[in-house]
Amino acid sequence: MRSITTILTPPPGPELVTLDDMKLELGITDTSEDDVLAIWIAQASQIVASYCNLTLAVQTVSQVFRHSLGPRGDYFTPRFCYGLNGESEEALMFACAPVSSITSITVDGSLLGTSLYELDHDKVFRLNASGYPSPWTFTKAITAVYISGFSVGVDVPEDLQAAVMTLVRDYRGTATREDPNLKRRRTDGVSELEWWVSESSKTTLPITVSGLLDTYKLRWGWMR
Repeated sequence: MRSITTILTPPPGPELVTLDDMKLELGITDTSEDDVLAIWIAQASQIVASYCNLTLAVQTVSQVFRHSLGPRGDYFTPRFCYGLNGESEEALMFACAPVSSITSITVDGSLLGTSLYELDHDKVFRLNASGYPSPWTFTKAITAVYISGFSVGVDVPEDLQAAVMTLVRDYRGTATREDPNLKRRRTDGVSELEWWVSESSKTTLPITVSGLLDTYKLRWGWMR
């Protein structure tokens, strides 16, 4: 089975943390740093999404599933016959994860009732009228419209927020000459500085940040 994915409503921005929450985390009570904090939040949020290889901010997606075309067995026989529902699937896998809700599903142009399918993370399973599992079968196409990603200030997981806040705290520390990666400073006659080095050889993110994100990267990032 193949699919075509279209973004109907793109994310309003990459932000995964609100400005107010970031200021609360940093103990800032005025507006003097609002502009630069907003820039750092957007940058850190995009870095987090890029590391996970996902669009983590909320978006509306349309995905059309169609039968696969190609050889079977003798390399000459089509994989299905038009109009005979010759190909079926246990579950449909969404291309844009994580999925929070399904707006609609149509099968060959007919709207499917919400009681006839169920969402399980990045997959949707078909149910029959009695609520029992049933395979997805169709002639032309299945079209699913769904919401993926998270809404800032609403349902962004705590670990994603922590990753963004850690990066922003590092940006601010570096900008104010208080390098958060400085491990040791000695002043015994000769200045000596020692910095923390990330244990990961595959990313420039601090290990404290990449450790928060690896679950998302390993679970969904491979799909993109």
